Amino acid sequence: MVKGEMVGPEKLELGSIFWMKMHLGLPYLMKNKVVEFEQDKLIAWMPLARNIWRYEFKALDAHCTEVTQWMDGRTAPKVLMKREVQWSPKAMAKSLVNLKKLAEQ
Repeated sequence: MVKGEMVGPEKLELGSIFWMKMHLGLPYLMKNKVVEFEQDKLIAWMPLARNIWRYEFKALDAHCTEVTQWMDGRTAPKVLMKREVQWSPKAMAKSLVNLKKLAEQ
């Protein structure tokens, strides 16, 4: 669903606000706020829907990092999460494949 580069500060940190160009039927901008951050270990952000998207990074060795992505919908309206859980596993898998490609470039 992400269709462009982030608009916001050059380096994200706790409390940063950033926008992503998205597409789901129609193009739109999504406002996000970084709600968790540990340098080189964790970043989580919350869009207006109030669900939290989180990436966790674990260095396995000097050249390999395990990345875990998950979505936490406990703070979001249940009606939104019903729909989101239907498409998010496939979207998350695609985003991890794309992240791997970017990291290997």
